[in-house]
Amino acid sequence: MAGLALSTGLGLARRGRRSVPSYDARAKAVFDFWDSVSAPASSGVKSLYNETIVALQDFGIWPDADLIALTAATNMIHGVTDLKNPEASKIFALSNSPTWTDRYGWTGNGTSSYVGTGRRPSVDGVKWTVNDAGIWSYTDTDLAASVPDVGAGETFSAFCIPRGATGSMGGQLNRVSGATTLATVTSSAGLSGISRIDATTERIWRDGVQMAEATVSAAGRPTGEFRICGRSPSTFSTRRVGFAMFGASMVGKEANLNTVIQNYITKIKAVAA
Repeated sequence: MAGLALSTGLGLARRGRRSVPSYDARAKAVFDFWDSVSAPASSGVKSLYNETIVALQDFGIWPDADLIALTAATNMIHGVTDLKNPEASKIFALSNSPTWTDRYGWTGNGTSSYVGTGRRPSVDGVKWTVNDAGIWSYTDTDLAASVPDVGAGETFSAFCIPRGATGSMGGQLNRVSGATTLATVTSSAGLSGISRIDATTERIWRDGVQMAEATVSAAGRPTGEFRICGRSPSTFSTRRVGFAMFGASMVGKEANLNTVIQNYITKIKAVAA
């Protein structure tokens, strides 16, 4: 009788035991970091981040990036986390009180506030080299203003303006003269980017589609900090930033990046925090 009771009890325990989700190692490193700084994620958030990180790997984007920040998040700490190197997120700094909006990202005041990553392309760029580089950002704000939402400056420039005051996109990457521009765009909202694919070719992107190409020589990488909500040393944006990334040019992967980020931006709004 006693043996039967013990056997029955074990069977109930087994049936009631919940399976532990299996996460990609890179995603788990992010979750462990959040736990270590008292910012644990819900199972829904973990599932979405795991899905996003796996997709970035499957499309070959992950190894081309130096920094990936999904700033549209359900937790402020999550919104200043570098997925590629979570521990490096500890040097992120909020300067002059940028505004964080749950599930939508960071917004600067246009005059002094930004999210500093502490990362300088000339020193910390690994995939970001002089002749092979790319920077990307997502905003849900439609604003015609001649300032970039992310980027770096000093010595050389790296930025993309989603929609300037005249209604055109423009940018520079690893140089200081002559902006690459594009005919009128109807909105600044979406995924914008600029890539340098070799020593003389620069491209502008919107939502995974190439919008312009210019023949212009690279000169060097910026020595200033890569910032979110503007660019170093003293340019500031008021568009809300939901994603930022820098690294290599990712030739042929631009549309896939757009697919992954747009999927994340849509799903983070509905996931349980």
